[in-house]
Amino acid sequence: MKKFLFIFTLPLLLSGCGTLLTMESKEPFSGTQRNIDVLTECREFGCLLRPVAIIDFPLSLVSDILMLPVKGIQNAVSEE
Repeated sequence: MKKFLFIFTLPLLLSGCGTLLTMESKEPFSGTQRNIDVLTECREFGCLLRPVAIIDFPLSLVSDILMLPVKGIQNAVSEE
């Protein structure tokens, strides 16, 4: 059972949520877009990251939805 939990949680720990990696971007849904880019383009290590991107996609989508107000404030402040 412990081995199963370890194998199940390891990809989640290694995924490095796309939203956290693109926090400085003012574009909404930047983490989800990063995962889509990894899934559609196969260059360098992109092919190896596809399973991780598939696991990270729903997590990034939820995180991006929660970050929409923050991105809106970032965009409003930068326009002034």
